[in-house]
Parts: sequence; C-alpha cells; structure tokens
Amino acid sequence: MSTAESPATVSRYAGPLALLLIATCAPLFGALTFDLSQGASVTRGLWLPVIGIEIALILTARAGGFRPVPAIGFLPRSVSWPLGTWFAGAVGAAFLADDRPAAVIFLTYSVIHVMTAIALHDRFANNWAPLRRAALVALAAGIAAFVLLAHIYASLAVAEQGFDWMLFGLAVTNVRHLGFYAVSLAGIGVGLLAASDLRPTEPGKWLIPFLLTAAGLYFVAWTGGRSPFLSVLVITAALMVVMGPGQRLKLFLSVILLAAAVMPLTFLTAPESKHYGLENIVGRTTGEAEKKSPSIGIRTEMWAQTAQKITEAPLLGYGQNNWRTKVAASNDANAHPHNMIMQVLFDWGIVGALSLAVIALTGLSRLRGWIAANSSVALPAMGGLAGLGAMSMTDGVLFFAFPQFVIAVCIAVLASIRTIRGNDAAPS
Repeated sequence: MSTAESPATVSRYAGPLALLLIATCAPLFGALTFDLSQGASVTRGLWLPVIGIEIALILTARAGGFRPVPAIGFLPRSVSWPLGTWFAGAVGAAFLADDRPAAVIFLTYSVIHVMTAIALHDRFANNWAPLRRAALVALAAGIAAFVLLAHIYASLAVAEQGFDWMLFGLAVTNVRHLGFYAVSLAGIGVGLLAASDLRPTEPGKWLIPFLLTAAGLYFVAWTGGRSPFLSVLVITAALMVVMGPGQRLKLFLSVILLAAAVMPLTFLTAPESKHYGLENIVGRTTGEAEKKSPSIGIRTEMWAQTAQKITEAPLLGYGQNNWRTKVAASNDANAHPHNMIMQVLFDWGIVGALSLAVIALTGLSRLRGWIAANSSVALPAMGGLAGLGAMSMTDGVLFFAFPQFVIAVCIAVLASIRTIRGNDAAPS
C-alpha cells in the first residue's frame, strides 16, 4: 500500500469502526465491571470505559475526515452560539465551585460528550450518512448484549453470600440505573418498529426492530423501576404524535402486545429481591412497597431544597458534582437531584439552562422536517431521546456517562439528516 493510499484506506474503515465502538460501549462497560464482590471500582465509579469509547469515537471520526473547527462552524448559529455560551458559563461555574477538582472532572466529561456528538454529527452528515440507521441498530444491539450479561451476572450473584441487590454493581452503583440501559434499548427499538413495514408477510422488514423492542420492554420490567416503565408510555405516545393516523394504531397495538408477552416473564426470571421485576413495579405503583420505601417523598424533599439553593446562586450555579455537599437532603448518598431541569439550574445556573433550552428548541423546531426526510433514522433516534428525556425527570440522566453517550449518538444521527455542505446534500 502506497503512502498516498493510506489516508483513503483509513477513512474507508473509519465508519465501520465507529459502528463497532458504538455497539461495544455497553457490553464493554459491563465486562470491565463484572465483579461479584461489589467492591469500590474507579472503572465503574468514573465510567472510564464509556469515556474511553467516546474518545476513541472522536479519534475515529478524525481519521474519517472530521475537523473540529469547521464542524463547529457549520452548526446553526442557534446551536453554536448557545453552545459557546454554555461552555463559558460552565467553565466559570467550575472555577467558582467549592469542590473545584470534582467540577472540572465532570466538566471535562461533559465536553467529551459534546465533542462526541459534534464529531459523529459531522461524519453522519457527510461520508457516514449511509450508516445512520446502522449506528442506532448497533447501539441497541450492544445494549441487548449488556442485558444478557446482566442476566449472567445476576445468576452468579445468587450464590454470593450477602450480595447487595440494590447496589447490583454491573456498570451501575444502583439497580435503578439499569433503567438507563432498558429505556435506551426500548426507545430505539420502538422507534425502529414505528419506522418499519409491519406486514406479517414480510418479516424481514420488522424482525430486528421486533426483537430489539421485545428485549427493551422485557428489561424495563426486569429492572423493577417505575420510571423506565412510565418512560415506555412516553416513548410510544411521542412517536404516535408524529406518525400518520394509519400507523398510530399499529404501533400502539404492537407495543401493547409485545409488553404483554415479555414483561410477565420477569415473574420467572427476575432475582428474588423486592427491587426487581414487574411484581415490584406493580406493588410500588399501587402503594404497598412505596410505604416501606417512600422514594417520591424523598425526591420532593430533594427538589425543594435544590430549588432553594438555586435561588442563592442563580446566574452560574455551583458547578458540576457539587450537589451532594450543598443539599442536606442528599443524605451524603445521592449525588444529583434526580431531575434534569433542577440539575442543569444547580450546575450551570440560568446561563447554562437558557443556552441548552435554545439548543433544544432548535431541535424541536426541525423535528418534523427530519422525520419527513428520513423516518427510518429519525424515529428510532427520537425514541431513544424521548425515553431518556422522560426518565430524566426523576433520575440522573445528565449525571451518569452512559445515558449521555446514548443522547450524544441519537442527537448526532438525528441532527445530521438533511444536512448540506457545499453543493452536496448528504444522502438520506
């Protein structure tokens, strides 16, 4: 191979390598934290495999033609300017934070998440455009592999004396965080199903979306959390709103029938712990388990105290990863307020919140155009974002690395639709 041919060869393989990295993220994180002793782990606590995958994706995109400065300059001003404002405010908040090292580490992570989204967006808008849907399928398939790994881990944990089922430990520090994986898989799966031709005579067009959706719905129930369960309803409703009238009923019935078929399986497969399975979801929803573990009351107290703190530093906030030491309701155990809006205002103040709101509104204003141009890509990306968006109202989606990785991939794919550079429209 000549020197002149090397860059072209590297660029050709960059796209497939990016798909492999996207698919690898969840199972790699699980494999590197497969520790039944549940000991303290820097790998798990600082989410190093996820951050490593994101850095590898940025470098892969660079090999595939990504150039940071032109890519950022190509973003709409309604995105690039607020993004710059957010960054300036976040740097100021980190500098002023009581625990500056913690704030700087988490700000560095946030920058990596953002750069991952920008790098992937740039490539999916150009020479990786044919790989958009494959990227979402790869992400979902990787999470499905993680689901299998979680079952292997749980089956071995049964024999461990004193195993803490609330902690769990495989890529999470609390069983409720498994909901991030479940909702991401369910959201992308339902979105793929919504974009599929559901005619029974052509199973090749819907079999993969069907299997991914089934796995996601099953894992939602297996994790035993109400928030993921309710997020599935939000995902389905959000997709039905943007679909044609004739497609809505098919999607609704498909999700209902799949849920009815796979969720009850958790009565047989979920660990014998009060924290898992459809039985726990039903029990907590009806109030029996909630009386013993009043999570709603705990959250409302955290939100009330967080709101008070926000009024004391409204402009820039307190910096990231400083919430635990500022809010008494954390009980020195919780690290975030379990609400995305509260967390954004606490971490970055009004400056950060308004900046991110402008970016979000820009995306919402273009959503129908993206769906009209390429529903096979837009709907699954929207499903993943809708699910995590719903879950972010009661949990730390913007605190933990893996859900932010999913958000970065989904936004990159979605926003790359109908992107034009020079005289060439990226294929959709």
